[in-house]
Amino acid sequence: MDYRDRGERTSQAQILDSRENRAQRQKELIKRYGVAVVSFTMNIPGEIKSSPSIKSVFADGLEAVTAALLQNHAEILFFESRYLPTGPEAFFCVSRPAAEIKKLLCTIEEGHKAGRLFDIDVIGTDFLKISRSDIGLKPRRCLLCGCEAVLCARGRRHDREELADKISRIISECMGEKEL
Repeated sequence: MDYRDRGERTSQAQILDSRENRAQRQKELIKRYGVAVVSFTMNIPGEIKSSPSIKSVFADGLEAVTAALLQNHAEILFFESRYLPTGPEAFFCVSRPAAEIKKLLCTIEEGHKAGRLFDIDVIGTDFLKISRSDIGLKPRRCLLCGCEAVLCARGRRHDREELADKISRIISECMGEKEL
């Protein structure tokens, strides 16, 4: 199964607009609720950011994030999810310190079957994103070579098809026998 099947192509301009809109939404939510915001998206390189299989894995991630927050007594004051051509995204306004939330949700990025494809950002009430290094964790690793992911992405070190094949394998493993 290829995650790009039945996916809609997006342009670089659409992706950049979506990022800008997401950042604006995060700021609006922090101003309105006065608490940290969790912004959940998928790490899917390329021009196809949304497809039935991506949405399915995203839904699994949403369940994991929600369960982790509730099991750790974090009050969710607001929740919103959107399924856009530029990829699914969700926002949670959570009444716990941002660093605590980030530490908790990094366990999902590291432990879930598809966690490597999850991008779970936590933005504090100061409008700053909590980084992994802020909470004493090492940077995320590349899907293919194990180097720092950000260095491989910036340097475009890997062939897109090789990345797409790896992502397809992760999504297929995560979905198992699910039907679309």
